[in-house]
Amino acid sequence: MDFVDENLGYFYESGNSPQKLYKTTNGGLNWNETNFTKFPMILKFYDMNFGLIYSPNFADSTKEINRTTDGGLTWESFTVSMTGWGNDIEFVRGDPSKVWFTDWLGLYFSSDSGKTWTEEKLSDSELKGRDIVFTDDNSGWLICDNGKIYRTTNTEPGVTALETEKVIGSSYKLMQNYPNPFNPETTINYQLPFSSYVTLKVYDALGKEITTLVNEFKTAGEYQIKFRSSISSGISSGVYFYRLKTNDFIEIKKMLLLK
Repeated sequence: MDFVDENLGYFYESGNSPQKLYKTTNGGLNWNETNFTKFPMILKFYDMNFGLIYSPNFADSTKEINRTTDGGLTWESFTVSMTGWGNDIEFVRGDPSKVWFTDWLGLYFSSDSGKTWTEEKLSDSELKGRDIVFTDDNSGWLICDNGKIYRTTNTEPGVTALETEKVIGSSYKLMQNYPNPFNPETTINYQLPFSSYVTLKVYDALGKEITTLVNEFKTAGEYQIKFRSSISSGISSGVYFYRLKTNDFIEIKKMLLLK
């Protein structure tokens, strides 16, 4: 589904054969079937007139970009050489001639409104591209299913300004301390997928609290803190436990101090 504005939008049926393309001009209250007769897999409209649809042909494994300049009344088709089945198409803001396309296997760029495409070579052999987003005329983001985000500040082909961004994990994690065994100091890492109030405490083998390492509100992200055996008088060699607690998560791990 793709909406050009609050009233004009398009969507195609999923799971039916043949799939049909529909258009609304009243914000989705009513939908009218268009004359598009091919298999739509990805659709993107730049404005009320100009749009692209990516269509695979399952009979012979060819793929096409279908282009309209009159709001879907007529379409022209171009055979393309993408290797995957396609995940997203995105226009560069302010310039409908520049278009990006991604699938699980590659990233492609068109400078002629989708007629011809050039593959953009990235260092990642397993790209797994999922979504493309442009926040302004130059800044674009490629979100991948392999846990990476790529960023570009250059919308021309032959991109060199692609950077891999670190992605915050989708789950809580308390990592094993290192080194372990330790003396006199060890490092503890943990990960928060959401902002939360956090406590990280150390206990001895009998459950007595030794010290509190963290006791404050933290934003989502990855954190690291050090535990020193000199932090508490009388601490001796033996097994200790550290516990991470948030609003909806608790995990405990064991560490060994050898003096």
